[in-house]
Amino acid sequence: MICLIRRVICCRLARLTNKVIRGEIRGPDYIPGSKVEPRGEWLAVLSNYTWILLDPYIDVPVSILSPKTSSSHDDKYFLSCVHDMFKDHERCIFTHLPDDEHWQLLARQVLREEYPGLPVVREAFFDLDLKLKSCYKSTIYNTNPELNMSLIYPEGGCLKFKCELQVDDNSITAKRLRTYQFLENVLIKNSVNIRLRFPNKGHFTLNVFAMEENKRWRNVFTTRIINKAENTQEVYPENPRDEWGPGIDAMKMGFVPKSPHSGEICVRTGVIQIVFRCETSLHFSHSLLRCDTRIDRNSFKVSALRDTNNDVTLIVDIDTKPREYSFCNY
Repeated sequence: MICLIRRVICCRLARLTNKVIRGEIRGPDYIPGSKVEPRGEWLAVLSNYTWILLDPYIDVPVSILSPKTSSSHDDKYFLSCVHDMFKDHERCIFTHLPDDEHWQLLARQVLREEYPGLPVVREAFFDLDLKLKSCYKSTIYNTNPELNMSLIYPEGGCLKFKCELQVDDNSITAKRLRTYQFLENVLIKNSVNIRLRFPNKGHFTLNVFAMEENKRWRNVFTTRIINKAENTQEVYPENPRDEWGPGIDAMKMGFVPKSPHSGEICVRTGVIQIVFRCETSLHFSHSLLRCDTRIDRNSFKVSALRDTNNDVTLIVDIDTKPREYSFCNY
């Protein structure tokens, strides 16, 4: 609130027309379906005959908001994050719903009864220019043994992704819940696919995170899942990487995937081929996992072939029961 008052005073000193807007704010910690209605205030400033929305509170670093913060420290960090305070009208509505509908400043206003259904997309979702390919609601009612959703990112984007599944009653540990999620980054399609299985009926929360190269993880999307599926499936095999298929980490090592591009291969004859281009000399090691158990090394055989075009083909011969396995290439 102190931060907001200071910005209002600054506007008045600069003789800028401003308006304090009151309404519902979905902050960084907001969870869909929360019983507590998050209330707050933000600003509308008139500049060049155009109203600009800004929130001098929600995206400011915690150090600025501390009452112990000095004035000089406040000003230093204010300049570094001032860009994040200005809100595009089309983006702002996903996090700020004014009591007075006029201050949505949209050509087509969002009705109050529509608002709870809007997807809970975070500021980073827009900063990274992501798009939802499916699951456009803040709360998803699932009746299938497996739930699928997808995100699209810009061509040429160098992004890593991870997801985090939580259960409302904390009956299952985070480590165990990791085995119910399958995330693959299909580089050729600029698509991130997430598949979820559930241990039982119940209420779950899914957070999706993205990270640019050499930067921090940022929450981009949060959804609440109410699982009503009668049947459940086995957990996915253990995966130390958390991400399936060839990802950005493989590209950084000089691997250019050629086939397959997804994180799942259907084995019909007991033999699979994985092809990628690699111009450097590397030594490979492999493991095959079933759930959290390492399969006997004699149950599968891996051969590596390199041609004159530096295309490397891994031929994996699996002599074990037809189930889901995790093949790890190091």
